[in-house]
Amino acid sequence: MIGWSTARTTVVAIALSVGGFVAGIFTDDFVDFRSDNRQLLEEDISQFRQSASAVDAILIEFAKVAAGEETATPDKLDKLRLDLVTFQRSAQNLAFRVPGLTASYENLENSMLSVIDESTKVSSPLHNKKFVQTVASFVADAEDFEAHVIREQRRYFRGW
Repeated sequence: MIGWSTARTTVVAIALSVGGFVAGIFTDDFVDFRSDNRQLLEEDISQFRQSASAVDAILIEFAKVAAGEETATPDKLDKLRLDLVTFQRSAQNLAFRVPGLTASYENLENSMLSVIDESTKVSSPLHNKKFVQTVASFVADAEDFEAHVIREQRRYFRGW
């Protein structure tokens, strides 16, 4: 007959084995989740940077418009709106994926809306000061958002 001590040891050994197995499953799933999430986040950051480059290019064109070197055409306005919406979507994806970006994203979104609004009012160089100020504010908010993304990404993946 098996003694009480041997039975207890056997039960404890089985419990530890099952517990280790279950912990291994959860750990493996968690590591896979973190790895997949990191890859998706890196893709979102890449899309954000690509859309930021497109916005930079169209804003350079609008700088020429604001300086009076070129005129604002409906095609340029449409391209500005489209590039800003693409930029907004990529920023929004990052804000949804990384906790802690909500306030920074809201500032960026407000700046984008202001740029779109002011771009329709661009006329002569003497009347474009508000547009130039709005673009400068947008660029500062975009840089702040990107820095915040990088900071939050590091914090998120360290588990803080």
